[in-house]
Amino acid sequence: MKVFQFYVRSMLNQLEFQICFGFLCLMSFGSFLWNCLTYYGKDYMQIRSGADVFFLTSTSSRIVTMIFSLIVPLIAMMLCAGYRKKGEKEGNNLFAFIRMGHRKYLMIGAIATIFVTIICFWMILGINQILCRIVFPVIGMDNRWGLPMYLLPLNYNSKMFLDIWQVQNPYIYNIFYIFIIGILAGGISLVFYGVSMLDIFKKMGLVQNAVFFFVFFIILVAIGQLFSVPMISFLSYIQVGQEVRMIDYGIFTGVLYLLGILFTIWGVRKYCLLYTSPSPRDVEESR
Repeated sequence: MKVFQFYVRSMLNQLEFQICFGFLCLMSFGSFLWNCLTYYGKDYMQIRSGADVFFLTSTSSRIVTMIFSLIVPLIAMMLCAGYRKKGEKEGNNLFAFIRMGHRKYLMIGAIATIFVTIICFWMILGINQILCRIVFPVIGMDNRWGLPMYLLPLNYNSKMFLDIWQVQNPYIYNIFYIFIIGILAGGISLVFYGVSMLDIFKKMGLVQNAVFFFVFFIILVAIGQLFSVPMISFLSYIQVGQEVRMIDYGIFTGVLYLLGILFTIWGVRKYCLLYTSPSPRDVEESR
């Protein structure tokens, strides 16, 4: 447990984490303030509920939401996953590396990366929803569909992701999205953590690797739209009102975690071979 806490504290102190987390805070609080300014001074009948002005569902600050949705993979990859590579390069992790052993050091790093990434996304989105719930009414007299309250159940679409909860309880709907986005971001960070240990990506910097895989995720989005396969697009599980199923989310996220685990195990074996194999000098002296 102490080793895990050490790893988490070290992640939180790195500059990349602070920049990425600060940018997430800026978008979350910026969206909230945007909505406050939009509805300030308006008649009560025109003010929407705390669920409708939430970061992911607000129409007033849609531009901020679109930027957030698009860069979730990039933020997830740069938030914590690059700590190991940077720490080893600068020698900051040498003590922990020697004391823990290669295998334990790398596996705990993977767990800490997932944990911190998920918590950060849950915290940022959760605080936004709490602020919206405090400032705005529980039930608004207006809504983002422009429909009377008694007609909202007719807006239900069984093909849209989690739409049944949007009709029954929009706050539960938002909480579900907070949960699934955090889990999705954790899977992306794990994949990046594992892949960054492969030989082909070791020579590239953190930003270069992150941009490379970000482009890969964007290509998946383009393929999904081109061939009408939304389940392979990460945007389908971040933007509300998408026509995907829970099973699609389970498969997409499960594949991410499976690939992340496989790449991490492969990387651990590579490191163990690298640091336990005898050097040419040792071989020569043993003859």
